[in-house]
Amino acid sequence: MTCSNKIQCVDGTWTTLPLCSVFTEGSTWGHVPGVAYGYVVESSAPPFHHGALVEFSCRETYTLIGPRSITCDSGRWTPLPQCVATNELKKCKSSQLVSYEVIDHNTNMRYKCRGRTDYKHSICISGRWDPEITCTGKLLFIMFLRIYVVYF
Repeated sequence: MTCSNKIQCVDGTWTTLPLCSVFTEGSTWGHVPGVAYGYVVESSAPPFHHGALVEFSCRETYTLIGPRSITCDSGRWTPLPQCVATNELKKCKSSQLVSYEVIDHNTNMRYKCRGRTDYKHSICISGRWDPEITCTGKLLFIMFLRIYVVYF
């Protein structure tokens, strides 16, 4: 990225807002970074100023991992999502689960640690728990919820 990521007040007037762009030889300002096997669903028109939002989706047979949208923040784009082949998504494992189950991607887990009264939540994202399971020893209580996303 090549551009200023600051604005200043000069003699009572603000300089122009930062623009977000990925700059490569021969490109013009205002491009949205690409996502392999993905496409832009919704976006404001270029040039992209601070606060601009770009929403992504994945081709059929691919699953979006990460944030669904990116934002122009002070001249830089927030981290991009990834599109991963659905048949390549990893399952989550945990030695803390009573039966050492293998859990599918996008499964939400509500759990309680032994000796604690509060419940915690975690979701399986392509082979890792987010947030990480923090109990020591076995879990006292587990409830799984499968999350389905339907677009109309």
